[in-house]
Amino acid sequence: MRYAGYAVWRGIADFVLDQTIGTETWGSGAWFGVHAAAHEQVYWYATNSCAADTPCPIEGSRSELLHRFRGWHEPIEAILAATDDNHIIRTDIYDRAPLESWCDGRVALLGDAAHATTPNLGQGACLALEDGVVLSKRLAQGFDNDPVDIPTALHAYETQRIARTTAIQRRSRRLGQISQLRHPLLCRARNMVAYRIPKAILERQMRWLFEPDLDME
Repeated sequence: MRYAGYAVWRGIADFVLDQTIGTETWGSGAWFGVHAAAHEQVYWYATNSCAADTPCPIEGSRSELLHRFRGWHEPIEAILAATDDNHIIRTDIYDRAPLESWCDGRVALLGDAAHATTPNLGQGACLALEDGVVLSKRLAQGFDNDPVDIPTALHAYETQRIARTTAIQRRSRRLGQISQLRHPLLCRARNMVAYRIPKAILERQMRWLFEPDLDME
């Protein structure tokens, strides 16, 4: 596993959002995301570039986060203020460098064991579910043969999945690096480019992420 260079705090707050869609705000070396979780509750997450295994300060996570995000647009500070310290968790972010192979004979990896990714594209659990669908199809196809050729079925599963998961691992890590930029000029250039990305390109990327082709060739 490799450290991504930042930590994430996640929490649940008793708070009513004015909007129903989730948002994510990028700053200098940090970003903050908000999503409606349930009736009068929100789920939020926040990052900050820091050394691995840096402990939270004694005064508590909320105090640290209120300090880090002071002056950010509303309702970020209000959401943090409405969060109980006991409802905040902190995690150093790691991923796995893409593997060249997941299979060895009758053994195959799946999910994070094969392709742990940073959370920037929100695809960790999704990729594991996709793996399960493809693996079950390949094994079912294998059982249709006599005798059953499990290693061949597992290799076909790996072949079908590895290019997509590798691409998502790399894009997610790259997005995390971009969102954690600190230098003012780099942040300004990043923001200008982000504002100017055509909607059609963003939609095509979203379709690629959320509409995978899981059929067997």
